[in-house]
Amino acid sequence: MLRSGVARLGSGRYETLVCAGQLDGLPVPTFTAPRRADEVTPVPPSRAYVLLLAAGLLDAGAWDVDTVAASIASSRGAVGHWPDRAIRALVAG
Repeated sequence: MLRSGVARLGSGRYETLVCAGQLDGLPVPTFTAPRRADEVTPVPPSRAYVLLLAAGLLDAGAWDVDTVAASIASSRGAVGHWPDRAIRALVAG
């Protein structure tokens, strides 16, 4: 288990493991691509991915639907493709 820093586990898109810190004394691992965000052309997220992101953020309980929609809509890949009103409608079902 990675307890700090970064570990490259392979050459694939998402094979870089990062320890984002500690929570209640346990490491919080996440994964990412080995390149910086400004080295990659953003691609609009799919409907299913936007819904997954929104559901996860809403389940965390800190943000309401408007805040979640605004956050996702302002992300690099979503700008110009997913306005917050479309995200709110998607979440509403």
